[in-house]
Amino acid sequence: MGFFTRLFAGREELTPERFGRSLFDVALDRMRTLHAELDSMGVLARVPGVTTSKQYPVSLAIFSIAPLDQLLAETPSVTTKRARVALRRAFKDKFRIQTPDEDPVLDSLLGTYARTARAGDVLGLGQLAAEAMGLEGEAEAEVLFVTSYTVGLDSYSSVISEYERGTR
Repeated sequence: MGFFTRLFAGREELTPERFGRSLFDVALDRMRTLHAELDSMGVLARVPGVTTSKQYPVSLAIFSIAPLDQLLAETPSVTTKRARVALRRAFKDKFRIQTPDEDPVLDSLLGTYARTARAGDVLGLGQLAAEAMGLEGEAEAEVLFVTSYTVGLDSYSSVISEYERGTR
């Protein structure tokens, strides 16, 4: 079952909250795929201890939701704003982020990814992601992150547009 089909299957009433949580589930799948690709390329083996740190999975998850967060933030409607809140809430629930002092860190990293992508600095985007995950200097990882982000923006854009059309 493909991305779009899985997201909209059984669409009784796809509230913004359900939509945001569904997007988070898709981002988790993307995160698992990125992890597997990094592992198969040997990147994780070259950086001892990276997978046992808390920094790596949380940063990988933030990176995985970043294209979604960017697109939802740039879509000016109440429903996408609510979906964005649900996406972030699902992230916080999954990673047990409960204190408000962690919100600025999340906001800062997501904002940095979005600004870097909007500026067209794809190399910088890959470097930022690798550094956030403890994989700085791993060129293969940086290229993978650039590709993942740009493909994510493209594919998620059509899903969000389709959702918006269905809520009007």
